[in-house]
Amino acid sequence: MADGEWFLLKMSDRDVFGPTTLEALRSWASEAKIAPMDKVSNDGKHSWVRAPMVAELQMDWLIEMPDNYLYGPTNVGTIQEFLATG
Repeated sequence: MADGEWFLLKMSDRDVFGPTTLEALRSWASEAKIAPMDKVSNDGKHSWVRAPMVAELQMDWLIEMPDNYLYGPTNVGTIQEFLATG
């Protein structure tokens, strides 16, 4: 997807953040601030796609929880946070 003005829709509370850059979204994703169900838009909020569908965010990993629940797709930052917090 092209760079330009991006928006992030947090599905947990429907808050919208932006406009911002793709680089900022990458940073948020690496800091585990973007959840697998969150959505992004780069067309002025006319259409939204799930964040893991944007390859540049590198949300390529699934985490298998102790109860066999799969969390993701997510990125390495989230995996590191999960490991740090147990």
